[in-house]
Amino acid sequence: MKIIIASLLILGSVACAERSFIVEKEGVSIHAIEFRKDENLDFELIDGAKKKSYVSDHYSPESNIFTVNAGYFDGNLNPIGYFRIDGKAISTTRNPKLSGFITITDKGKLSLHWKDIPEGEYRDVLQAGPFIIDPGGTIGIHARSGKEAKRTVIGQTEDERILVLTTTEVFLYDLARILKSEIPELERALNLDGGPSVGLIYGDTRIKNANPVRNFLTKRKGEPDAAVNASQPAGLSENHLHD
Repeated sequence: MKIIIASLLILGSVACAERSFIVEKEGVSIHAIEFRKDENLDFELIDGAKKKSYVSDHYSPESNIFTVNAGYFDGNLNPIGYFRIDGKAISTTRNPKLSGFITITDKGKLSLHWKDIPEGEYRDVLQAGPFIIDPGGTIGIHARSGKEAKRTVIGQTEDERILVLTTTEVFLYDLARILKSEIPELERALNLDGGPSVGLIYGDTRIKNANPVRNFLTKRKGEPDAAVNASQPAGLSENHLHD
């Protein structure tokens, strides 16, 4: 069963036309924020350094549309895998166990890449993995392993929409099957850090990461768009997975 809640947020003079929805299937709740191709800008990575950082430390309702936890780190909050932010490499080690990269351009355009960073300059780069939907749209996880855990996933569709997903406890194998069934247009989906690291603030949805994490993904509010009709009806979805 799929429950869809559309959102149009008009905060001051800045319009955000992304939509949010929740997928409920097989006892799993998936909270999704979806951005159209023309809304793929103003994304950025945030480095929490070695401070004990939570999503609430890096989110402002005036400045951010959302903030979510991002990549892996060790017990000393050192990033695991390649990590570059604002053009500066924080970690140059490429972890062979991580199969993908998030890249963000100077204009904040986000994309997902398989196994290696393509040629070109990117302001922010984060290695993560595994791909649970491999590039091309095929399921990337073929058996249950590990344990059920909360997940954070970034997806990209065939028509270049970007989806930010957080979930309740689920095996990656089962999550891959659910996403393939319920959001079949997903062309690729990359797993980020999960378990107690999962944290998201988006509107009234607030999921606090139980453990501090090293870095975060956010989307900043852009400049006011004069073309937006201010009389267009606005609604704010109130989605609560867990506190």
